[in-house]
Amino acid sequence: MVVTEAAAALSTPAEPHAAARIDGLVAEIRAAHRWARTAAPPLAAELTAALLSHAQERQWTEPATWARQVLELHGPDDPVALAASAAVAAEASNRGDYEVATDHAGRALASDDVRVVSSANDTLANVGLYVGDLDAAERHGAALLDLADRSNDSAARALGAASRVLALVYSGRLDEATAALSLVDPESFDSPTSAAWAAYVRGEVLAASGRDDDALVQLDRAIDLGVSVGSHLVVSVAQVSALAVRARTGDVHDAVAAFGPLLAQYRRTRSHTHGITALRNVIQLLVRTGHDEPAMVLFGALSNPTVKSTYGSESVLLDEARETVEHRIGSAAVATAIEHGSRHDVVWAIDHAIATLGTIDGEATVS
Repeated sequence: MVVTEAAAALSTPAEPHAAARIDGLVAEIRAAHRWARTAAPPLAAELTAALLSHAQERQWTEPATWARQVLELHGPDDPVALAASAAVAAEASNRGDYEVATDHAGRALASDDVRVVSSANDTLANVGLYVGDLDAAERHGAALLDLADRSNDSAARALGAASRVLALVYSGRLDEATAALSLVDPESFDSPTSAAWAAYVRGEVLAASGRDDDALVQLDRAIDLGVSVGSHLVVSVAQVSALAVRARTGDVHDAVAAFGPLLAQYRRTRSHTHGITALRNVIQLLVRTGHDEPAMVLFGALSNPTVKSTYGSESVLLDEARETVEHRIGSAAVATAIEHGSRHDVVWAIDHAIATLGTIDGEATVS
């Protein structure tokens, strides 16, 4: 089948052609999946499995909608629905619904299809990184590396290595993370997307180590590689990290101008998990530019119980931002702003940040 062959080539140097081939077949894939869901469920399962990596990297949410329809028709315990569970899990993780993601990914681990099991482990590793369960992130990253060895899948190897190294970074084990950089050498991966993930992770390690210039080289490389094949996920996470470094070390006004379009992309794709990470960087940026009240409103929105809590260095930086504002405008004003923001959800927070950044950028342009 053309889709299966193209999907298999995504982890090879032929990724640009393979990705374009899948993108050119969307109408046919949509029609085939619609027919197969009732007339040929194994075909629907094969199409879903074949699209898992492409949909995740390109932040294409439509296959997850098809997958939910498979689950409605066949139930989550039917073997033909395991690929659908993996697709739903990945999309739920991106959306910030970690309970749904964990439940469906756990079911998908029972599949005998290595593509499905790899996707499920990737989701579970990501959820671990998002919520601070770094042991889970390392464990599922190791499972991905094992699957990669058994299936000779360089894409799974890149994602598994990324999860393991990022877990070390986020737990503050920088010496171990630096020692593990051999796992994420961009030159050792065949496809642009896998090389981009490797470069992104190297950038994160370097940034955490205070080597900002070297970090930007790697993060910009990740962005360029991802853009070359339309891999929006790695591009967007690398952009957030690069903007955070530039806001800390360079012209904050450039960062103000760049964060708005990035947040708009997250709003459009419902990538709330990554939007939340971007918003936490925006809070720090707003505090640096003296926009204290909107920063604390966003702080409040991200204190909502529906939003994952912070941990590690991210939590420390946000606490420092809040303390800075309290010294400038007083604890009562901070409490009022936070209470206002806490009434709203993530989507509102993203919209509020986009509007605030647009106003600041406009003021800078006029002045």
